[in-house]
Amino acid sequence: MNLGKWQFTPHFWPTLGAVVLIAAFGWLSNWQFHRAAQKQALIDAIQAGATAAPVDLNAAVRSRQAGQVARYRHVALHGRYDSAHQVLASQIMHDSRRGYYVLTPFHLAGTDAWVIVNRGWLPDTGQAVRQAQLAVPDESRTVTGLWTHLPRPGIRLGADAPMPAGWPKTMLYPTREQLEAALQRPLLAHAVWLSPDASAGFVRDWRPAPRFGPSRHIGYAFQWLALAVTVLVVWIILNLHKREHEADE
Repeated sequence: MNLGKWQFTPHFWPTLGAVVLIAAFGWLSNWQFHRAAQKQALIDAIQAGATAAPVDLNAAVRSRQAGQVARYRHVALHGRYDSAHQVLASQIMHDSRRGYYVLTPFHLAGTDAWVIVNRGWLPDTGQAVRQAQLAVPDESRTVTGLWTHLPRPGIRLGADAPMPAGWPKTMLYPTREQLEAALQRPLLAHAVWLSPDASAGFVRDWRPAPRFGPSRHIGYAFQWLALAVTVLVVWIILNLHKREHEADE
């Protein structure tokens, strides 16, 4: 390409390398912008759920609208705990201490539906947790909480461990399917994180909001974009040469 005193002569392999890098950095930048949008949507949902009136989960189940209840909404549910069949979700950290989330089945009165209520965090003392430590009176009650997911790891590795015998069962980040298999009953799609002011719970320092907001993802996106631009500029410079007759003069 003739550019006056300069000549642009790109070569195949450097050009191919530049295209690959620019495409990769561009994809990563777009992914970070997408993650920023997801984080903002999550924060908006949490804020909206915090200010809205609690949803009557029993009524939602009876009207077959439970699937329409948005995550992070506050819900109210009436029924009874089944404290004879509880699960301890293990390897849960709180204030740099290892422990368990206490997952208790809850029967919604007037329906055949069951939901898992996360009653909070219990420290791991190195000794087996006894059923008596988890007991909750078998009485009709109304509880409130946050309608959201079961505890889950950042990355789930390896095959599922065999189902432990007896109750309470200690399980590593159990899924809904694993809990249904253990309890021998279907469960609603999400769980309820028991409100901090509700009775019959353990440590409930819930922090549903992400550890950092969308601004960090936007910063990462611009960094990847800057790297793509840098590769483009370097590729242009490396392939731009002074025309020979101009150099001889």
